[in-house]
Amino acid sequence: MISRVFLNDLYGGKYIIFIQGYGQFYDAMTASSREMIRSRHTSFIPSTTEQRRFVKNDKRRDNLISEFIVTEDNYVASLRAFITSIVHPIRMRARDKQKRILGPYECGKVFMNIEQILQVNEAFRLDLARYQSTSSNNNNNTATSGTGNEADPSSQQQQQLDFGEICLIHLRRFVGCYHKFLLGVENAQTFNTKEQKDNPTYDAYLDKIKGTMGNQTVYDYLALPGQRVGRYTMFLKELMKHTTDDHPDLPSLTEALKTAEEIANMSEDYHTKLIKIFHNMLQSIQHCPASLLSQQRSLICHLDASELDPQTLRPAHPVTLFLFTDKLMVVRRPSYVSDGLELCGLDHERDKTTGMLSLLVRKAESSSKRLDRKLKFRGWISLNDIEIHDGAAELPTSFTLVTSVTDTASETDPQTRDALEGYFLEDAFRLFHVSGEYTSTPTKTLMQEKEKFVEQFGKAKSSHRRHDEHLLEFTQSQWKGRYFFANIYRLSTYSMLPNKSEMAIAYLREDSLSNMKAQLTNCYIIPHMLGFIIPEDDHFK
Repeated sequence: MISRVFLNDLYGGKYIIFIQGYGQFYDAMTASSREMIRSRHTSFIPSTTEQRRFVKNDKRRDNLISEFIVTEDNYVASLRAFITSIVHPIRMRARDKQKRILGPYECGKVFMNIEQILQVNEAFRLDLARYQSTSSNNNNNTATSGTGNEADPSSQQQQQLDFGEICLIHLRRFVGCYHKFLLGVENAQTFNTKEQKDNPTYDAYLDKIKGTMGNQTVYDYLALPGQRVGRYTMFLKELMKHTTDDHPDLPSLTEALKTAEEIANMSEDYHTKLIKIFHNMLQSIQHCPASLLSQQRSLICHLDASELDPQTLRPAHPVTLFLFTDKLMVVRRPSYVSDGLELCGLDHERDKTTGMLSLLVRKAESSSKRLDRKLKFRGWISLNDIEIHDGAAELPTSFTLVTSVTDTASETDPQTRDALEGYFLEDAFRLFHVSGEYTSTPTKTLMQEKEKFVEQFGKAKSSHRRHDEHLLEFTQSQWKGRYFFANIYRLSTYSMLPNKSEMAIAYLREDSLSNMKAQLTNCYIIPHMLGFIIPEDDHFK
């Protein structure tokens, strides 16, 4: 199998890597995380002030696990049937105006990232099957050991992870994609109902395949992930009732339950909270576009900085950069000592698990009908159209925003686009500096603030360019002070991706070159620069 890895170097370079033998690489990359989980929980001791009740029953415990694996198989089978029979056929025709059932926009609204949900659950199901097979082999070996037959030591080594560790690893991988899906599922179901009513082609297609799908509707399939997460929490609670305090599974099961509950509860009050945050921003920022309000958008972080004159390196304006999941917005602050987030009537709180900002409306402003508009909107731009580069050499906490608008067929009319993006379009290079001159903040702290913003920017940009229906995996790394983010795709889907990198590095076997050339010929846009890494025995060339 040949896969594609999209690496985004935050300081300008962009790469694509095609990987041969993705499974081996994935196992190698995740080995350290598995060891980390083992070491983190080996000394788990229940709190003496909070005694846990349990009833030791190994048979009941084994039955619960077996039943859970069966239900996970059924869940994955249902998702696969939905995607194979409905989602993929409709997506494949989306760009063909003669044969389309739903357009690309409508597909995204209804199906969202359901393929990514299937991907992570198939990986979970596969590890569960391996666990079950290894457990069965170990039991058989134990039964035959009394007859003089020795158990194969290699089979004892196959079970690298306990059941609890498997659950914990995969539930943590669920967080991002399930979060995105659960936040939009209510809108997706509503949009689906509207399309069935207003789009006779879509309704006719669903009616045509109704016989093969039983009584399940699109609405029902979209509800499956949320229902499954609820069952994860119930299963883990029941399993822990029969897990002793000294059982090796207990630490991981405890953490897995916390993660499952976080996923199940994350969408409850999210939209209400989001509306309040954006409402405060609209009231606080003069000329802030009303289109800021969107249930598909969230605020990741902010950075107070000074915009510098690139010629003299002198401060020109105090600004605040607001990083959203799809855009970067710059607003002007009234002074260098003011906090942009506080002027929006918001408090800082960073989520310890995801690193995302958890924002709350300040109590002092919650009863106020209108906030003073001390901030002034300068402009915003899509994350697809902007990059972060190094700043001035003599200012280590500086950085440059470089605009490179590529979407000439924007749905926004030119006048509105100029009003919103004119700040970036007027000057493609803008220099910023995180300065402690007015606040006496240590340089080390300022560097950390800058680096954290750069990292969050890279994550957001990579996520925004991600195409979940084709995504195999996402990963990130840091090397020599540079951040790299990878979206991994199959080579066969590369030509379908609208956002491609200017530079590419291909990792593949020599016999795969012709296949890659064939794929590149189908691309409307290809990389400007393409390099190759080819494995040879124990080295590369």
